Amino acid sequence: MTAYRTFEVASALGDYAVSVHPSLLTSAEAARPYLAELAGDYVVVADSRIAELCSDSPWFADKSKVIPFVATEATKTLDGVQELYRAFTDLKVRRSTTVVVVGGGVTQDTAGFACQTFLRGLKWWHLPTTLLAQADSSIGAKICLNFSTSKNILGLFGRADRVLIDPQAVGSLPRNQRASGCAELLKVFVMRGADAFTAYAADLDALLDAESDACTRQITAGLLVKKGYIEEDEFDRGKRQLLNYGHEFGHALEATTHFQVPHGLAVAIGISFANRLSQHRGRASADFVAPVDEVVYRLVRDLPTPQVRWADLLHHLGQDKKKQVGKYLTVVVAHGFGDLEKLTDVTPGEAAEVAAGLDRIDLSA
Repeated sequence: MTAYRTFEVASALGDYAVSVHPSLLTSAEAARPYLAELAGDYVVVADSRIAELCSDSPWFADKSKVIPFVATEATKTLDGVQELYRAFTDLKVRRSTTVVVVGGGVTQDTAGFACQTFLRGLKWWHLPTTLLAQADSSIGAKICLNFSTSKNILGLFGRADRVLIDPQAVGSLPRNQRASGCAELLKVFVMRGADAFTAYAADLDALLDAESDACTRQITAGLLVKKGYIEEDEFDRGKRQLLNYGHEFGHALEATTHFQVPHGLAVAIGISFANRLSQHRGRASADFVAPVDEVVYRLVRDLPTPQVRWADLLHHLGQDKKKQVGKYLTVVVAHGFGDLEKLTDVTPGEAAEVAAGLDRIDLSA
């Protein structure tokens, strides 16, 4: 059984391979060549839910090598990193040891931070198990931690030495987590252009149902879009900042609701906000905003409408780590398919007016 697609991501930190390989998490045959490369000198940091759900996985065959990690926004912190340092010490992890990280973005960030800083840097592989991580965070070399009430405020650049993606793992996720991953795919396909968006929208029901072929096809396509941005601007000084589309408002909504709104669904609402901000300025047309809004509705329709105070949202918008200019807010907007711009002159009043028009949040609290 061979990988569906393998490609290299060029990185100043060292190029790395990404393999999209259905059944990799559960099939001994699929996992065998990768495990053989490790020659027994490895440990596994696994999302505790995945370790239990997939206890028969070949990656968990040697239970003495498995470090379960409770993956929540509350553990994606320096305290969570220290927990992993203690586990590495107990297992006598050496510089030659490879850490295999199995889980979604929270596990990736926390374990990745631990790997990059323990013994001045360990080799690590990532097997992302959420659609959100498979479609987005698994490449790009960004590692972030939460601190106090701020999301992703601590971080560093550090990429996995290898990324192994099993699209069939998405089937174990609840629908809202699959919808979260679909929101990150929505972002990159709006950025790519109308044809990519149309193909994605046609596959959306299949993605939400975790159909393997659709997941394999769209995850691969989405990663190849992101690959172009990160290879041109790996350290986020220019073009890559456009990948923050939907995230400024999304991160603020997450923080304001104490992470009751999942990341991807918050980003989906943030995409609607960004598009409507462009429309408010007379740039984006209804022919662009409406079909994207329709997809956003399909993603968030089962989400209870969050009740938030505008003052709290504004506070967290002002805390965004990409905010650069004094009293103004920074927001990446889309004027149309494939036409994005980073605005640095958004006033709180303008943002409030646009946010008030969103039907997926309640600002009356």
